[in-house]
Amino acid sequence: MDRERIKHIVRLLKTSSAAELSVREGDSLVRVTRGGVIERSQVAQTLSTPQPQASAAPVATMGEVSKITSRLVGFFYRGKGPDAPPIIEAGAKVKEGQTVGYIEALRKLTEVVTPVSGEVVDVVAESGQAVQFGDVLILVRPEETSKSGKGPK
Repeated sequence: MDRERIKHIVRLLKTSSAAELSVREGDSLVRVTRGGVIERSQVAQTLSTPQPQASAAPVATMGEVSKITSRLVGFFYRGKGPDAPPIIEAGAKVKEGQTVGYIEALRKLTEVVTPVSGEVVDVVAESGQAVQFGDVLILVRPEETSKSGKGPK
């Protein structure tokens, strides 16, 4: 399948309300989903996609700040949906396991929970923003290194 044909398939998905589109030509298959394009040249190959998980988002420490990253490809929401008010703001105290946002993938909302207690330094991702696996969503200063030296109450 040539590049122009793939671009046409992507444009079709963008103008529709579908979540994904698959096109097979001969032994080639192109599957386009909102948030990414996956191409495979042989039908016999296995196509792997991330599966929604309701577990804590991974956290990576950068100095005194921890990054909460996306475990899914989808749309990040600061509240429980596109029109809901934000759950947390910068400066908020959070506890380990607390819900700090949601990712919509395949029309299902999955909680984003913080794996550390501390203070929200910044909400990096905008509400409604398309995110991919590993994208930074929120920055948290862990409680043991927070300015006050005290954890959230």
